[in-house]
Parts: sequence; structure tokens; C-alpha cells
Amino acid sequence: MPPIGFHHVEIWVADLAAVEASWAWLLGQLGWKLYQDWPEGRSWRIGEAYLVVEQSSAVRPPASKTMIFVGMSAMRRTLSRGRRSLQ
Repeated sequence: MPPIGFHHVEIWVADLAAVEASWAWLLGQLGWKLYQDWPEGRSWRIGEAYLVVEQSSAVRPPASKTMIFVGMSAMRRTLSRGRRSLQ
């Protein structure tokens, strides 16, 4: 599978139980597989990339239970062979 543009993304939520089912369904429909499961979070993987949904105390009211915040992302730099030869 070709790289999809990022290595990993962490998404922080106020209430994991409130968002877990919808994230699991959506990512499953897109071909992602459950990778890790712990009390405060879940991660899904596709190829070498993974996405983490984690309950965080950093998300405080007035945030909604279903609001999300990106806690971290790591992008993968990919260059086609043609672009690489130009640099």
C-alpha cells in the first residue's frame, strides 16, 4: 500500500464512550483495523499509518462530549522518483 501522507495522528476527546462507536464504524468502513485498545483510548491502523482516539483531561468544558482536538500529528514526507531526481 502506498504511503497515505501521515505517520500518525492523535485525537483527544472529552468522553471516549460518547465517540467510540462512530469512530470505530467510520474507520472500519474505510478499511482501518483496530490496532490497540486501552481504558482511555483506541488506535486503528492502515498500512504503516495509525490514528489514536484518546480521552484526555486536556479537553475541558465548555467542550462538548463529542468535540475533538488534535493532540499530535506526524506527517510522512513522500517524494515520487521523478521529484527526488530533481532535488
